[in-house]
Amino acid sequence: LAELDVLEASAAEEAEVAAARVEEQLQRLPVLEDAAQQVQQQWTALRERLTQVQQALGVQAAEQRALDEQLGQLRQREQRLSAERGRVETPDPQRLQHRRQELEFAEGALAQAQARLHDAELALPQAQAAWREAQQAEREEARRGADIRARLQALQALQERLANDERLQPWLRQQGLEGLASLWPQLDPEPGWEAAIEAALRERVRARCVRQLDDLAGLQRTAPPAKLAFLALSAAAPAAEGATQALPDPAATPLLQRLRVHDVVLHAVLADWLQGCLTAPDLTTALRWRSALRTGQRLYTPQGHSVGRYDLTFHADDDPQSGMLARAHEIEDLQRQARAHELLHDDARQRAQRAEALVGELTERIRQIRRELAELQQRRHALQLELLAGEQRAQEARRHQERLAHDLHEVQAQIEALQERHVQSELAFEALNMQLADLQEQVRLAEERAMRAAAECDAVREQWRAAERQ
Repeated sequence: LAELDVLEASAAEEAEVAAARVEEQLQRLPVLEDAAQQVQQQWTALRERLTQVQQALGVQAAEQRALDEQLGQLRQREQRLSAERGRVETPDPQRLQHRRQELEFAEGALAQAQARLHDAELALPQAQAAWREAQQAEREEARRGADIRARLQALQALQERLANDERLQPWLRQQGLEGLASLWPQLDPEPGWEAAIEAALRERVRARCVRQLDDLAGLQRTAPPAKLAFLALSAAAPAAEGATQALPDPAATPLLQRLRVHDVVLHAVLADWLQGCLTAPDLTTALRWRSALRTGQRLYTPQGHSVGRYDLTFHADDDPQSGMLARAHEIEDLQRQARAHELLHDDARQRAQRAEALVGELTERIRQIRRELAELQQRRHALQLELLAGEQRAQEARRHQERLAHDLHEVQAQIEALQERHVQSELAFEALNMQLADLQEQVRLAEERAMRAAAECDAVREQWRAAERQ
């Protein structure tokens, strides 16, 4: 029993000790629970921070993937822009400069052609006016020549008709004298004295030249139907130098001196016929000089009027054959005029031809210059279009190059910015990785502490329950 008592006393003592320990543990339990709760809260907070870091890492990873994708796209665009920049066709500057020089040359040639056209167009009206004047002068000379020739032909026809007197021609043919030469063609009076010569010589002006006058004795039985004179020059002898006849006035020259005769025999005949025939400038003078006239002398005026010592005879062209010498002079003068006008007409025609040729040359020159102008204008227009198109292409190429360079610069700037962001993202990712590893360690340690605190609380509770069961 004693042992039982001892055992009971010992058990009681142990129970008291255990109860004391349980009491002591129970007193520590709230502290342990608080500590376990704090450890649990720390672990929970660390888990939340770990989740946040993991999320941040996910975000950084997604951002890096996005940055990598953007960088890839930008680098592809950079490659495309660089390739496109290399494919941009820029017109050859030397070709454009050559076209500018050609255009400058074409414009210079065009200006020269326009100046030549202006000069030719100014010269053409003047040349046309000169041509019209030359044509008018040619027509005028032709008209004058035609008038002169018509007058000449009329006078020649009249002279021939009168020289071949229709009244005498049948008689001359009948007598075998048709071919006899006339005297009047050999007479060459001074101009203005034809009427005086005819008045003095009368029908002897138209005398027919024969060899012997004796051969005409038989004509008295068949006298001519009109006045007719014959002249035998073979029977005449040169006039001998005689005494100078007395003149009523020194100015009263012999009428013979008004004749230009080169044949000495004819001169002798005329000297015989015109013996005593003197000249006076007009009728008034002749009347004043008549008192000094000698026997057989008469004064003749240019009009053919004659004055003797006791008479005054007025000359008139009462015979159709009168005026043959004047007509002969007029015919000679008209022949000279006709030859002169022929030369003048030829000269006027040549001037008209030259003027016409000049007009044709100027017209052809204007046509050629206008054709040249049209070709030069087309050439200039083509060069302008080509140069404009080339400059536009060059400008477009420059703008395209500038735009590509700008875009490429922007892309490169974006690439640099993204690369900088990528570097920053990688640094942030590394920092988060390090923070994640640290947090994971802290979570593991906090979890171990929480498990130990929970285990310690569970142990205390178990001890308390065990004590209560005892």
